[in-house]
Amino acid sequence: MANQYKKNNTTKAAAPGAKASVATAESTASVSVKKSAASSPSLAQSIEQKRAQHAMAKVLDVTSASASVQKKFKAYANSLPAMIQTTGLGQALAFAKVKANANAKTDEAAAWSAMYAALDQWLQGQEIWLKTADQNNTDSLAALVAGNQQQYQRAQAEAFAYLVWLKQFARALIAGEADHA
Repeated sequence: MANQYKKNNTTKAAAPGAKASVATAESTASVSVKKSAASSPSLAQSIEQKRAQHAMAKVLDVTSASASVQKKFKAYANSLPAMIQTTGLGQALAFAKVKANANAKTDEAAAWSAMYAALDQWLQGQEIWLKTADQNNTDSLAALVAGNQQQYQRAQAEAFAYLVWLKQFARALIAGEADHA
């Protein structure tokens, strides 16, 4: 009786006297390749790692500001996801931008500016919006208004995913209670 082995979902008969371990050798090679690839430092970061890295850098930037700006930023990082859930990404971004530009010399404006800049920079880097030659979307709010519903939903989902990290790093790296005033 001929030995059989499975390759590419087809069963083939092996020649009499041939080793029946061809499939085993292939799977062993596959496993060793996967192990060596996992330990390779040249693998690309996951999207979660990129979100975390960007959020951490933005929170660390805020830690060089005054204690008041830090506490306000921490409060806004906690409240922005709920605001997006309630009003939508467009309304929340517009609110943040208005607050950032309202009176640029206040701690509140500085904290909102840092919050808006962090989220805007992250969303702009995600290539959510397809830009044509006549579109020059300089910020996420302009791109959101010019985009379609699918892009809006993708941007909102990405904003939620990013803000999880921003909120956690704000809680971890900014000392004291959040200033909700």
